[in-house]
Amino acid sequence: MEKYLKLIVRFVTPEPRETFVLYQDAVLRAIRGAAIESILTSSDFRLEVGEHSHDQFWRVLVNQSYDLTRNVAEDAIDTLIKYLPRYSFVSTDNRGLRQPSIYSLLRLLDRAGWGRTAGRRLSNSSNNTVEVARRIYGEHEYKGKGLIQRLASSERGVLGWYDLMLFRLQCSADRQGQVYNVHSALIVHDDASAKADGLVTDIALKGMRDIVTRSLFALQADVHRTET
Repeated sequence: MEKYLKLIVRFVTPEPRETFVLYQDAVLRAIRGAAIESILTSSDFRLEVGEHSHDQFWRVLVNQSYDLTRNVAEDAIDTLIKYLPRYSFVSTDNRGLRQPSIYSLLRLLDRAGWGRTAGRRLSNSSNNTVEVARRIYGEHEYKGKGLIQRLASSERGVLGWYDLMLFRLQCSADRQGQVYNVHSALIVHDDASAKADGLVTDIALKGMRDIVTRSLFALQADVHRTET
């Protein structure tokens, strides 16, 4: 409201980085096929002047991610993972963009990380959403580029291990993260006959069995590579 009053009374236009239209236009460009990294490296999104513009971009993109095509969803997920190490762990207000970006990644997976075709949106049946688990574990079409392995890469150092542990933690149903498709995918991947509903504690237990084990193995392997 203060910005609008300044505009009316003093005819002071807000900085582009402070306007919603900048981020909406950027997301529309991404949806139309522009590479997300080309957007994030443009003058309006320079990290040297702060993370606010990146934060706002990801917020708007995630909020509209139900409508992303497969190619745009892949670009969004890959770019967010790539940019995680560039975001601060803490900032002047004690909260950098790195931690919220982990949850943004989960929401992208939940909404756009499965069942995409060129022309239509598939239903969120267990047969479709299980793709999220394959993406996380690096199986089938995602062999060699699983999210666990990428987050725990030795190139990311100790903070990469933290990213993986925070990612694993937020995959748990008892975190109330509202990412049902992620929870369902992890449960069905571990046991195709299991139900993804019921008591939250039971759902969390079923969904966490495999991802906890795989995350620990990934960390052990990364520690071994670092030591050698």
